[in-house]
Amino acid sequence: MRYLSEQELQQMSFPDGDVTNFSMNLSNGTLTFTCSDAFVRIKRRWFIDVHVTVTFDSVKVTEYDAEPGVHKVEVLFSKDYALKDICEFEYSNSTITMRGYTKGRGFWTEYIFSGAKMAVLCDKTGPG
Repeated sequence: MRYLSEQELQQMSFPDGDVTNFSMNLSNGTLTFTCSDAFVRIKRRWFIDVHVTVTFDSVKVTEYDAEPGVHKVEVLFSKDYALKDICEFEYSNSTITMRGYTKGRGFWTEYIFSGAKMAVLCDKTGPG
């Protein structure tokens, strides 16, 4: 097992990964989840069984609804808003943005973490 470097984190994506164990604690500012895999562009390498921990000062969670008249709603986190996948991921200057579909409601949801740091532990590497 190894932790990914800061440079690797900034070049990481989760293009085909299934997210499990998505858990956020607002009182201590932590998010943890496991993803089946991640891809690091600078290494052109897949990582398997990825364990992610994010610490943050604040988080904004926004759900986007495709229904006419209801475009977006800012929400408080609950298990219904846990992501089942991470379709878009950005990490730079202590801001992390994750977008994907939720498990419970199935809507496109955006997480923006401010004052964020991230640690990613990988069990093994895949082909690449």
